[in-house]
Amino acid sequence: MMFIKMGCKEWTWGTQAGLRIYTNSIRRLGSILDVPSKDMQWNSLNHFLSALQGGGDILPYSRNIFIINDAENPISATLTIAKHGRTSQGYITAPLNTWLKEFVDMNLDQNFNFEYLVAPDRDTLVVPDPTINPINERRIDNNEIQQRVRSFCLNRHRSPPPKAREIGLYFELEEVKLQENMGFCPSHRYPSVTSLISSLRRHNISCDIDLLDGKGNFIKYIEVKAVAGAPGAAFNLTIKEWVSREKCQTNNWPYEIVVYYHVGRKVLERRVIVESEHLVSEPTGYWCYLPETGGRI
Repeated sequence: MMFIKMGCKEWTWGTQAGLRIYTNSIRRLGSILDVPSKDMQWNSLNHFLSALQGGGDILPYSRNIFIINDAENPISATLTIAKHGRTSQGYITAPLNTWLKEFVDMNLDQNFNFEYLVAPDRDTLVVPDPTINPINERRIDNNEIQQRVRSFCLNRHRSPPPKAREIGLYFELEEVKLQENMGFCPSHRYPSVTSLISSLRRHNISCDIDLLDGKGNFIKYIEVKAVAGAPGAAFNLTIKEWVSREKCQTNNWPYEIVVYYHVGRKVLERRVIVESEHLVSEPTGYWCYLPETGGRI
């Protein structure tokens, strides 16, 4: 994730409008866009930028993106970075009759900081509220996430997780709170990888939460995943989590994967995947998605 500066612009004699990506922002994107272009022509953005030095005409680098804000429906679009003279030029065309086109028209020739999140198949661009500094807002957001996680660990006399793990634990705590509000008794395993319930421990199921009713009866296993970016994006299961889910399918033990698609603390979608739903994993590892999305929304 990073913030990049872009401008609301018109081009082609005013017949098109969208977001212009400036040269400095393109260079910065090179540090996170270590992923192929959507046509597989380039291995990464830096691969494309290096080819610019050779001269001659070259195909652009492009990515499928999902554009979101705080209120409107998400928009599918394309980020394109093309050769422009001896340097590069980037842009995202705003589709007609969309809230993004309205945003560009209302803020023409103004620059804003947009949050950009990279995913294997489709990236996410967060359009800011023009009245708020999004960088400060994200800093406050991250501080509150860190404070809640560390307060939880301190109260439980547990070591805080590595920084990269904080957001995952934060949403585990959100799921615990949600289940408690529904009248259930969640047994949160963190930091243990095995169940704290002796009768469940022998099953050797990997998950984050063992859910019980008010009388202590087992209801289901819950594995929580936090995915920064657009709903439907692929999420990662460890080999043990994958095998545990298969074991639950075989034995008819309820096992849910709860995926929080988010930007900071803001939840874009809470997706519940039950053990009977079919998941597809990429050949290169346990990046998983539902067949209906293909991980590509």
